[in-house]
Amino acid sequence: MTGARQGGVSGTVKQIITEEGWVGFTRGVGPRVLHSACFSALGYFAFETARLAILNQYIRRKELTQQMQESGVDVGVAST
Repeated sequence: MTGARQGGVSGTVKQIITEEGWVGFTRGVGPRVLHSACFSALGYFAFETARLAILNQYIRRKELTQQMQESGVDVGVAST
């Protein structure tokens, strides 16, 4: 904390590298990358699942509307 106040980010980085070396500077990167990868995968999965659910619902409604039109039923499309 004192390094951040005295020399900013670059001063803090220099202090860490001087005291602990590159190993100390990169400590904790592995778990952070793993966490970020899992979080990104969950977000992608949720987006794709929602997209497919909406697409399937749209296709079903479109097919139902076409079937009703072909059978001569008056289809009034209500905007919701």
